[in-house]
Amino acid sequence: MTNRPIGEKILRRTQFRTSVEGTMVTLQIGNHAVELTYDTALKVGKMLWHCGKLAKRAAGDESKRFLILADLRPENADELEAAMSVDRKSIFLNGGG
Repeated sequence: MTNRPIGEKILRRTQFRTSVEGTMVTLQIGNHAVELTYDTALKVGKMLWHCGKLAKRAAGDESKRFLILADLRPENADELEAAMSVDRKSIFLNGGG
């Protein structure tokens, strides 16, 4: 195996997002998108959560973190501000529909 320097492309964060239209969930990672039924989206989400938890444990990371999904539309600004006032360190992802 040849050692290669880590390039900027590898270090760059890949953008991802989800959206909902009716009963379908769209998952977009970079320039690739897939439409999932709500049932499949729930299964994929649970599988990713489980595997992430196992990988975190294998890495020796026993820290506790909370992830809050927020609907960032303007009409929900009061709820978002209330949540952020409780924990400014939380990560807010736009997972709205």
